[in-house]
Amino acid sequence: MARKRKKNGTTSKKVTQIPSPPRSSVYVKESAESSWSEAIDVTVMSRFGAGFDLSRECRVGSLILLDIALPAEFRAFDQDKELYSVVALVQHCDERVIGNKRVYHISVMFVGKNFPDSYRADPQQAYRLSGSAGHGLWNISECSNHYKSRRYPRFGLKLEVEIGLIQRDKRAVIKEQTVTRDICAAGVSVISTLDAKVGDKVKFACPQIDFYAIAIIVKRRTLFGIQDTLHLKFVDDKFPIKRVLFSKFGKALAA
Repeated sequence: MARKRKKNGTTSKKVTQIPSPPRSSVYVKESAESSWSEAIDVTVMSRFGAGFDLSRECRVGSLILLDIALPAEFRAFDQDKELYSVVALVQHCDERVIGNKRVYHISVMFVGKNFPDSYRADPQQAYRLSGSAGHGLWNISECSNHYKSRRYPRFGLKLEVEIGLIQRDKRAVIKEQTVTRDICAAGVSVISTLDAKVGDKVKFACPQIDFYAIAIIVKRRTLFGIQDTLHLKFVDDKFPIKRVLFSKFGKALAA
């Protein structure tokens, strides 16, 4: 390697700087006069959509623009570009507190390269999925209202818990040791392999904070690259959030 000679007779190596990888970003237009953007770390990605955290809320049903470093095999277009610029529909916006920081976990589905005319006329227009468009993209249609925000804030805490699927016809309970993904006062979401469906009831136990309750399954979903998640709503109890957050293990449990 050639060396550059300094005036005092010593030599120094020529340093070659390696360029940093491109940074993914999100762009949100809230009205004709108001917009914002934020750099993001994409935590989950596939040809159908992505997941990431934001410091600001995005309304479910909104369209946003993503510039992300998506692998070429996941792209429906622009395979040769450094960043994949794609319009996405916000499907989930879950408020969490991680440590002492409030964040919003966003899940989106890819809907195309360009915004529809109705969005250009009104960026606050709400949309919903209306079927597959092929190549990993989704069709969308307009809807009248955005979904309502959550009543209770959601916290990204991992707690070791036990859930038991109640099978009344067999007078049996199928138990599973698992962990929570999120908690709020009204319910929790847990990773699960149980053969359970919406409407089933489970016994919920969290010995760490001495909390036991009956819950009903209100949703079952699979996020990209993640195991099935059950969303549980407590029937007669509220989860003791403060007992967790102000406990000696609260900080250590922050996801």
